[in-house]
Amino acid sequence: MSRTAFADPAVDAVLLTVGDLPRLLAAHLRAMVAGFRRSGAAALASCHERSVGVPAIFHRRVGGALLALRGPIGARAVLAGLGAEVVPFELPEAALDVDGPADWARAGLAPP
Repeated sequence: MSRTAFADPAVDAVLLTVGDLPRLLAAHLRAMVAGFRRSGAAALASCHERSVGVPAIFHRRVGGALLALRGPIGARAVLAGLGAEVVPFELPEAALDVDGPADWARAGLAPP
């Protein structure tokens, strides 16, 4: 993550996502942004089943915690630290995470 995003006073928040969620659509992200703007929360995170994670939107005041992440520790650690300051956003489409050919086949989808 770049410090540049948080250095720009015009940036209120950042949206973090991953590229291996084939059912995630731009419309889902737009709905998340709208929900975040209404919430005033430190973060809004997708949730499905019992999981909370990315895609997630973080207010600029959380930027330091995101920039401090090192190695394989992801944004879930920041979300866990925020506790009740995180607004959950129900997004079952984020449950399908494909990391290889077997995942695509199991999901009944053809790889891109």
